[in-house]
Amino acid sequence: ANAGHSKVLNYASYAAMVYYVTNEEKYAQFASDILWYYIENLSTRTPSNTAMSGNKFYDPRSGYAQFAIAYDFMVNYLKQPGITLYQKSSGNQVSFDNVKAQKAVYNIAMNALHEHGGADNLYGKMVSNHPILRSPGVLFNILCVEDDTERERMF
Repeated sequence: ANAGHSKVLNYASYAAMVYYVTNEEKYAQFASDILWYYIENLSTRTPSNTAMSGNKFYDPRSGYAQFAIAYDFMVNYLKQPGITLYQKSSGNQVSFDNVKAQKAVYNIAMNALHEHGGADNLYGKMVSNHPILRSPGVLFNILCVEDDTERERMF
């Protein structure tokens, strides 16, 4: 499951970057449909159980940064009137919901930031490099949080 999330989100981030450079809507739709699947799933969770694969250490290193890259390149596209996204659960096209998207971004950032877990003492008494390994997944998603006050607090 871990490698699958990483692979799909890499495709989404690459498609989002290609869309940004070429303005070809087929890439935007591809990236947005993938993002919407994750937004719908992760927006209903809390920061403590947001990990896509269930691994709070692996996800920030393998999928969260790619999610944020795709989201950042796609957010202006997604907010355009009339844009619809594929909803896997129903098989229908649905409108973008920015509140739901921001909840997913917040959950991802807070899951990776791991405030809910207290001090990082899981790996012994020595300070580890684990926060550095997770940092792109944390930072990139914090930058996608639209609430200025909360984004600053998270920094």
